[in-house]
Parts: sequence; structure tokens; C-alpha cells
Amino acid sequence: MQSPERLITFLSDFGTSDGYVASVKGVIATAAPRARVVDACHHIAPQDVLSAAYVLSTYWRHYPQGTVHLAVVDPGVGSQRQILAATVEGHLFVAPDNGLLSYVFREGAFSAYCLEDERLHLRNISQTFHGRDIMGPLAAYLACGGSVQAVGPAITAPVVLDGLEASRDECGVLHGQIVHIDHFGNAISNIRSEMLRGSKDFSVEIGGRRLDGVFDYYVQAGWGRPAALLGSSGHLEIAVPGGSAARELGIRSGATLRVMAL
Repeated sequence: MQSPERLITFLSDFGTSDGYVASVKGVIATAAPRARVVDACHHIAPQDVLSAAYVLSTYWRHYPQGTVHLAVVDPGVGSQRQILAATVEGHLFVAPDNGLLSYVFREGAFSAYCLEDERLHLRNISQTFHGRDIMGPLAAYLACGGSVQAVGPAITAPVVLDGLEASRDECGVLHGQIVHIDHFGNAISNIRSEMLRGSKDFSVEIGGRRLDGVFDYYVQAGWGRPAALLGSSGHLEIAVPGGSAARELGIRSGATLRVMAL
């Protein structure tokens, strides 16, 4: 009896104004017609691997074990970078080895394998579209019950991005950076809730502005007022309730911030 085909989540920076997403989904549908593909997000800023890594970290645990998570933000497409199949806590992942799985690997014990079995590719490969020709077929193979260990050799040191972790200096000041700008213009940092040690008595300096206090929810700070709060992912973020922090404060991905006790 054949194994039931699994869920596949699909994250990319392909956008939806071209046929790239549809091409990958067509390849998956041909190879794994009973698999169900969930469009996680296709509007990651182009080539922003750190943002993609963060976004992937916000949703993968909400799916059942056995789900295949396909993530394609691949500025090194066609180069010698590897393509990975990995497992973390019963979930399966397919992504380029460029740091996209950094947060996932930090969150649980992982096993990762470098794809070498060319039988898992499409026959004709474009060097500019490995998402369609290599990673899509690999995700379909895993969704059909294929063995992740069979794709190629195990690797113990996949690429991990800089900027995942905030730091604390000798004076107790937290130094972080913005890792993602969401659809609402909220600027999400790499400072996690546990680094605040249960206190809300902090000031945040970013973009030449100082924001006092960490709020529980958006409108608690007042409409139109820039505020710091802990978002649903457990990361400190900067928001403007009823507006866009990114636009109104000029914050971009990669912007630095400091957090100090009041």
C-alpha cells in the first residue's frame, strides 16, 4: 500500500505577478498528485534570505509532523551552493544551503542531507530556476514518502546566517537588528522575549527615535504612536498602530536597534 502523500508548504520570493510559483506547483502536482500545497508566502523581499528564515520559523511548527516545508529564496541559484533535505522534530525541509534554515536548525535537533541523487531532478535543468527543476521535485519525492537519508550524504555544518542573535554588552544594553518587515509595516527584530527577562521597563532606540516601554498589544500605545511590543512570534517589534513603522520611521530590514533598561 502506498504511503499517503503529505502536506507541502511553499515559501518563496517569487511574487505572484509571474508564472514562477505556478511552475513549481505544476511540477509538484505532476510528481505527487495527491499532495496538498499550502502557499505560505511568496512576497519575501527579493533575495532576502534572513527575512525568509524568520518567516519560515513563524509557521512550520503549526503544521503536523510529516509536513514537507519547501523554501526557495535562492540568490546563489546555479552556483556551487548545495541543496538540502533536512528533518527537525518530524518535519521535513527542502531549501538551498544558504542559511534559509538557520532559525529552524536553532530551534531543534536536526539531520541534514546534501542532494546528490540526480534521479530526483527534472531531466532538463535550468541554471536559473532550481526551485522548479530540483527543489520542487525533491519536495514531491519526500511528500510521497521518499527517504530523506537517501538523497545524498549527511552534512553536520550547514550554512548559518549572521544576525540571528542579538547581543548584550557589558553595560547590559541589547544590540539587535531588524530581520523582517511584515505586511503591516511592523519592523520585527532578532531580540527575543526571553532576552527582556520578563520586564517591560525598557527604552528602544532605532532610527534616531527613542521609544519608552514595551507594550502588550498595538493600540495600547495609542493610534499613530510608534511603539515597541512583543509580537506573536516572541520577537520585539516596532509598530505604528494604524500606520506603518517601516514607512513612517524609515526603518528597513537590517536596521540596528538598542534596547536599554529604563
